Formats: sequence, C-alpha cells, structure tokens
Amino acid sequence: MSKVSRTSNLDDRIRSALHDLDERVAAAPPAPDRVQHRYLIPALAAVAVLAVLAGTLLLGGLPEKAAVAPSDDPTPVPSLVVPDQDGPSQTPEQAERDEVFPVVAELPLRQRIGTIIGTPMRAPEGVWVLSRPTIPAGLERFHGCLRAPDGPDYQICDTEEYTELLLLNAGASQIQHAFPQPGGGLQTEIGGADWFQVMDDAVYCGSESTQATPLATVCRVDRSTLEFEGLLLRCDPSDRENFCIGEPQEVASLLTQILAGEWYDGPKAGSAGIEVEEDGGLVLVDPEQETRVVLSTEPSFHASAVMRP
Repeated sequence: MSKVSRTSNLDDRIRSALHDLDERVAAAPPAPDRVQHRYLIPALAAVAVLAVLAGTLLLGGLPEKAAVAPSDDPTPVPSLVVPDQDGPSQTPEQAERDEVFPVVAELPLRQRIGTIIGTPMRAPEGVWVLSRPTIPAGLERFHGCLRAPDGPDYQICDTEEYTELLLLNAGASQIQHAFPQPGGGLQTEIGGADWFQVMDDAVYCGSESTQATPLATVCRVDRSTLEFEGLLLRCDPSDRENFCIGEPQEVASLLTQILAGEWYDGPKAGSAGIEVEEDGGLVLVDPEQETRVVLSTEPSFHASAVMRP
C-alpha cells in the first residue's frame, strides 16, 4: 500500500472514531459528574488521535515532501575526480551520434578526458568539461591524418589541437554527450577550442585567433536540446603573412573537412569569450575585452553586427 493510501485510510479512521465517540456520548444518561468530565472526553479523543498518528509514522510515515528542484546556476568544480575505469568511454552508437572518431571513443574515460582545459562546471544537466584527450601515438594515418573509413567527415591531423566539450553525468563517471572540437588539419588555420562558458541558455566555446591559427571559432550548445552550432570567424584574407585563407571554396572546405557539427561562415574577428550586455544582447569580446561581434541565434547562429577594431 502506498503512503498516500495509508494517509487516506488514516483520515477515514479518525473521522469514524470521533463520530462513534460523539454518538456514545449523546446516548449516555446524564450523570452528576457530567460537568466534571466534559473536558475529559475531548482530551481522551485527542490522545486516541495522537496514538493513531504515532502508529502510522512507525508503519511508514506521512507522504514525503516533493523534491526541491536543483538550482540553475552552474557551479565550478575546480578539482574534478575522474574514476579510473576500464572499457571504452563511449559505445559505437554514441560515437556515431556525436561524430566522434572510433579510436577516440574507444579510449578509457580517464584517458579520454585527458588534460582538462579551464574549470569544469556543474549544472542540473550534468558536468561540463573542456578537455584534450590523450590519443596514443603510432595510430594509422593517411596523408598525416587519422584514418576513419566509417567515421566522421572531418579530419584529426594534429592530436594536440583536438579538444572536446563533454557533458558528463553528475558523478563524472560517464559521457552523456560529446562535442568534438578538432583543429589543425592539412593546414593549421584553426585551433581546437580553448575556452568555454556556461550561460543561462547555452554553453559557448571557442578558439582564439593567433598567428599560428588565425581562424577563430565560437560554438554554441543549447542546454535544453543539446543542439550544436558553430561559427567560423575569418581572418583578413589580405594577411597572407599569417597564412590566412579567405576564398569561399577554401572556407567551405574547412567547414566540412576540419570542423565537426553544424558550422556557419562568419566575419573577421578574434574571440576571447561571451558576455551579456545590459539590454540582454550577446556579444563576443576579443582578448582585450573589447566588443567585436554581436551574436544572434535566430534563425541560426550568426553574427548580426561586427565592430571593426
């Protein structure tokens, strides 16, 4: 019997006991000491009710209170403990869903997380971690890149530039979802994600524009749907000294061959982080904390305005 049913039966029994008591009192003949006992009867009834309540608590108690909803505010996890466990960190089905190379999905969890970048954040949906997996050397390569005939379309050519945004379960013992952030390639215009921020609506991540990797990136993962979108931020096509590319066909090749997920071509901008302005608008700031790009998410992730330095 459930606790709710026991409580309902308890109410019925109390009401029935009090009703029978009232009938017996009304039918009893008057007595000289009736006045003396008029306070005794209610007291005895109260004692009976308390006794029944005590018995109910001993048998299982009253219905529990509803669980309190967790806070939506993310909290830092400065010392994330990753369990040392054998076996692959993701199944083949999960790897296919997340566009993860099979050789990466086969890594044990601790090796898969590898080097943590920044501070992990705990949220109601799990623990968000940006990390660089420890991919073993000596794997079979094709033209310098990892081979995956049945794997994703993008390439992993520089394992030191490959990072992943991971959503772990609350105990950090299982990968719930992975978002690959490959960098490098046959050319090294893009670096893997090196920053991330958990905001109210989404988790944002990205890479900086440097001389070695002049194309910056910024990505967005919706916290409710886990849908991923990315924005490739161009460098100046005239800046050939930094091996910057800008031709449409070159950019299109990068969007499909090096990046995983749904990516869009964006404007010239370096990226350092996401900030929310007083009016609620979302902006991308550069390393000097100057606003360079105003971001929008409808109908797709894009730059709605660009501020030239």
